[in-house]
Amino acid sequence: MTETIYSISGNKLESLLITSDVLLFSSQSFNNAEDFRTAWSKKVSLATKVEIKYDTIKSVKKEDDDDEILIKYKGALGIPSECEFSFMNKNDAASFLQYLETEHHFTHTTERLSPIKSARPYIIGLVISIGITVFAHYQAVAIANGTANESSSRKTQMFNNIVEMLGDKGVIGIGVLVCVFIMYTIWKRFTNPPMLTTLIPK
Repeated sequence: MTETIYSISGNKLESLLITSDVLLFSSQSFNNAEDFRTAWSKKVSLATKVEIKYDTIKSVKKEDDDDEILIKYKGALGIPSECEFSFMNKNDAASFLQYLETEHHFTHTTERLSPIKSARPYIIGLVISIGITVFAHYQAVAIANGTANESSSRKTQMFNNIVEMLGDKGVIGIGVLVCVFIMYTIWKRFTNPPMLTTLIPK
């Protein structure tokens, strides 16, 4: 797998170059390793770059029904960091995990998550969604009544514009749909928790 460019998706990440001693992530897309390295070596760049050495990795995790791979590693000054991404080609994910296990001697374990542990992130997401929906509803009512506080913040103005466009009923409608979807996901994961593959360096 080394010296090959892989198309990925993640937080401002689009490509991955796997080398024998480090994983290099970039927010730019490349056709070959040479172009990747040329762009990587530029000292001045607007591109997002993430470098993860194998000896700094603490764990690599992937659920069987999810494309996301989560790498926890020691960042600059030993600060715990995370990098979450997914391969555009699903077959590359299995090859990547196998590569870490065979070439870098990571220990492979597989376990079924407990129902609570499986659903916990989505329960938190449900609480947040309900909170946002309630806040947006009151904001929509305040805007309609002309009692909303004006803000110079660009993000706040954008939020208010969207809320005003949707109206109080529209906000509630979208909020309910989002919450129903999250509740369905919680039920699905609680009744059938996924298998979690974890790789840990020896």
